[in-house]
Amino acid sequence: MEFHQRICCALLWLLPWFACASDPLDDLNTLVYQYPAEANKKLLKLEEEFRSHKPEPFKELRLKILRCEALLQMGENEAAINMAQTGEAIAKQLRAEHVRPYFMSCLADAYSSYDNLQIALPQLDSAITLAKRYQQPQALVTALRLRGQIDTENDNFTSAIEDLRLALDVYDSINIQEENWAWPPKAYVQAAMGNLLYATGDTQQAMYYMEQGLKSPEAKGKIRQVLLLNAAKIAFHQGNTEASDRYLKEARTLLPELSSALELAISYSIIASIEIERGRAEKARELLEVALNTFEQQQKQVHSMRTRKLLADVAFASGDDKTALALMEKAIRTAQQMQVYSDLANYQLALAKYYADQNEYKRAYQYLDQSYQAANKANANTNHTRVLQFKARLSQRTSDATLEKVLSDNLQDRRNINWMYLFLLTMVVLLLSIVIWQLMRHMALRKAMQVEPAPQTPQQHLESAMQHAKRGNHSLSILLLNVREVDPVELPELKLALEKRLRETDMIFRHSGDELLILLPYTSNQGAELVMEQLTPELAKFSDGKNNLGHACMHQFDTAETLIKRATTRGMSRAQLDGNSPAR
Repeated sequence: MEFHQRICCALLWLLPWFACASDPLDDLNTLVYQYPAEANKKLLKLEEEFRSHKPEPFKELRLKILRCEALLQMGENEAAINMAQTGEAIAKQLRAEHVRPYFMSCLADAYSSYDNLQIALPQLDSAITLAKRYQQPQALVTALRLRGQIDTENDNFTSAIEDLRLALDVYDSINIQEENWAWPPKAYVQAAMGNLLYATGDTQQAMYYMEQGLKSPEAKGKIRQVLLLNAAKIAFHQGNTEASDRYLKEARTLLPELSSALELAISYSIIASIEIERGRAEKARELLEVALNTFEQQQKQVHSMRTRKLLADVAFASGDDKTALALMEKAIRTAQQMQVYSDLANYQLALAKYYADQNEYKRAYQYLDQSYQAANKANANTNHTRVLQFKARLSQRTSDATLEKVLSDNLQDRRNINWMYLFLLTMVVLLLSIVIWQLMRHMALRKAMQVEPAPQTPQQHLESAMQHAKRGNHSLSILLLNVREVDPVELPELKLALEKRLRETDMIFRHSGDELLILLPYTSNQGAELVMEQLTPELAKFSDGKNNLGHACMHQFDTAETLIKRATTRGMSRAQLDGNSPAR
């Protein structure tokens, strides 16, 4: 009885300490996206407090990550670039490699605002690689969302849907990290998926993701306004003008919640672009003039350029061709100066169409030729960047563990800890010295980062994946391919061809002398059948159209042996059906 009383007293003594020890930066993470100017003020105040009493280096790093994101949200891209470069340099000095992907994503986001994908995309690829290597799902979701968003804007839809689907799949895993750093709200990931589906013409599913984001408790302030503007645009293209008006009206009511002039100007320009698209150009003029004045005062050249193009559209619509042409020429000069070739090509093409309508075919041809040259430069830059990306991914595929294995190992280790013992041990350490506890915590973290996981056999990979899927109630499917008919010399080439068709999270192993095992995490039975259809053309190239490919979707009662046996049986049945099919 006396022992229990002492334990209760110790708990009562520690509870106030735990309440005071909660990190204020956790509360600011979402505020950065909702009300960035307000969050930035609080971050600056914390920065001043840190100067008076030097905190631990990792707290300073996290403060820089959140400030970098706040600057991005406010449109301060140059300041964000400086913050990201400084933060990454400090992380390198501290040998905190697991922190670098957060700064890389911030840097990539800032450069993508200038349409500089040659810097942005390689930075994101490196951020994703480091996030996987150092078990940082928060950084992974951040980088995947941004890369998916950039690929959507550049019509690279296949890569974008793979990144955004993976970001949504692993989003719930961000809470298993050893330390919190920074992560985007789920509503923003849903908005990115909605924009992708809208770009591919699937407005119904696009609206579904926007509505899911609007239902999120995080959907306040800027987050909500972004979702509302996207929903207004999608509803208009669905022909639902009433819903579009409703979304746009609510988005306007949120304008007073934007606390900086730059945020307000950006919102004005977005609302104006929607009004122009809906044929209400005059309603857009006043908003665009206010926005342009703010952009010029704050020397935001890219924003000024795009706002002038929208004002030119308004002038053309009202018959003021002289003003429109002057605005277009100024926008073109800015695009040439900033080397924003994709915008430049669009502007010159618009002028080519205008002069063609005026029967001035010589000038129309000149602008059309200039548009063609600018488009070629934009495509050359994008293609060069994508080739570098592809080569980097091929070299990384052989050395980096997949995300599913990382998350599975991390979660399994945590479940095996005796939490009661850890809590009692923590109390003893706290009673001895807060300083010693902090030191041990950092030593344990660095030691954990240095531990290399032991290589696993294909059977162990399968069992680990099944355990993770059962615990998380996720779907898991496997494909079993008999390669008896494939020339052994061609087998490495076959594996490479199959890997190009699979996601980054999928894994392929040599299960036995005559079989390849393919793991498909987060994949249902129907999804496995779709993957089989995608792989069949590649298999036909190596086996003269003859292959024994079976699949099975895991049930809760399955073991690795029963799952493989079911896939083998289906593969044999499929091969018999193919063999009995009448010749065409």
